Amino acid sequence: MNLTILTNNKLNTFLIGTFAFVVSVMFYYAGHNIVSSLILIITSFILVYINKKEYGYYTNPVSIFSGIWFLTIGLSTLRFHSVQAEWKIMTWICILVAFIFFLLGYYSKKLNFLKTFFQKNQNNNFDNNKKANLILITIVFFSSLIAVTIECFFCDIPLFSKDIYSYMNFGIFGIRYFGVLCALVLPLSCIYISKFKKEISKKEYIFLIIMNIIMFFIPFLILSRGLILTTLFCAMFCLCSMYKKKELIIIPIILLIAIFLWITVGRFKDDAYLDKAFQMNILEQKEEQYNENLYNQNNKNKQSFAIKNVKLMGTYVYACLNYDNFDLNVNEVKYTYGKSSLYPIYIITGLKFITHKKMNDPVDKLRRVMYTYNTYSIMFLPYMDFGIFGIAVFMFIMGVLSLFFETIYKDLLFSAFVKYCLLFSFFMPLFIYTPTFLLYMLFLIIVKKILLFIMDKFSKQDKNFYENFNE
Repeated sequence: MNLTILTNNKLNTFLIGTFAFVVSVMFYYAGHNIVSSLILIITSFILVYINKKEYGYYTNPVSIFSGIWFLTIGLSTLRFHSVQAEWKIMTWICILVAFIFFLLGYYSKKLNFLKTFFQKNQNNNFDNNKKANLILITIVFFSSLIAVTIECFFCDIPLFSKDIYSYMNFGIFGIRYFGVLCALVLPLSCIYISKFKKEISKKEYIFLIIMNIIMFFIPFLILSRGLILTTLFCAMFCLCSMYKKKELIIIPIILLIAIFLWITVGRFKDDAYLDKAFQMNILEQKEEQYNENLYNQNNKNKQSFAIKNVKLMGTYVYACLNYDNFDLNVNEVKYTYGKSSLYPIYIITGLKFITHKKMNDPVDKLRRVMYTYNTYSIMFLPYMDFGIFGIAVFMFIMGVLSLFFETIYKDLLFSAFVKYCLLFSFFMPLFIYTPTFLLYMLFLIIVKKILLFIMDKFSKQDKNFYENFNE
């Protein structure tokens, strides 16, 4: 990569991010956690602002990733939870490598030759066809509705179940993949209304509203906060790409709705349950020591502050302890050379039923700061496969994919998928990992191709009919 091709804002992102990161690490090991945290948090806002100036809107891939990456790491360094310990230097190096190689992938100019090819071959006929787009939304709607209806008939419905883990057991293999398509209806509807708002009738508006209400009820029915977030944030990214000047109105509204729904859809886990499961020790003021063998060495797990609210601490756990889980396994895992990254593909394609070969969930092999908390950052699978080299390659690919869908193959929804992965790069359990979005993309591509084929066939028949009539 020739750095001379970088514009000032791009170079500033690289230099400011790297410099602030190194300085923050120095303060961190000097015992000044608060200073270290402030540097990273302030840097996150600076990087968002710099890239807003570069790309003209806040929800560009670089702003999303650098902003959330530095912000969550900064919060994590405060060590509010008693199980958090001082990170290994290799953990910091991995985090920095992820940031640098994402930038290198996104700033790559070697993909420009693909622009002409994809602009010629992109489905502009489909994108500009109002009827085809409405049919696509309808197919997605009924595919999800039928799948979820079948699952509800054979499985316990989590919303009405007394078992707090029923949401984990809900679903039927194969059918489940169509059920999760409910997350696509809202973003597809936003795109449809934006493109054809002057041509849409009142009946179509009513039809769209009914479909979205039903689809939005499904995540509540199965208590899936992941589907709620996917629906809302993919819609948000689509809207922000179409209405860049209204971002500062769209983003706060979606964020407030997402926060409210995240808190309310609690899977019947009250404060007492969360306090015990996440070892907060807030409600019961006991001086018990958890994970003593792992974290009470050399008195390195001193908390900077103590959060006394269960819901606030629960949010902090979800946002920050993923890095601590990762740190616990750095220099400890045996490389799996691709098997860990391929595991989600192995599950989602049903290969385990075809090959009858057992492949264990890679997460089961890892150590955790708490037994009940099994999530990690976006780095954990590539690190398990090839160590720091795996992180570098994976994040470079993420940067290239972000660039590809943002500037070359301009698809609002596909770009929203990648941005969603970047937004939750700090919290990457399998339910929002890449295979879900690969499934979405594959489904949409196949349906679009079939609809285009049918449209072309009917248009040719109509053309032949009129030619024969005129003769």
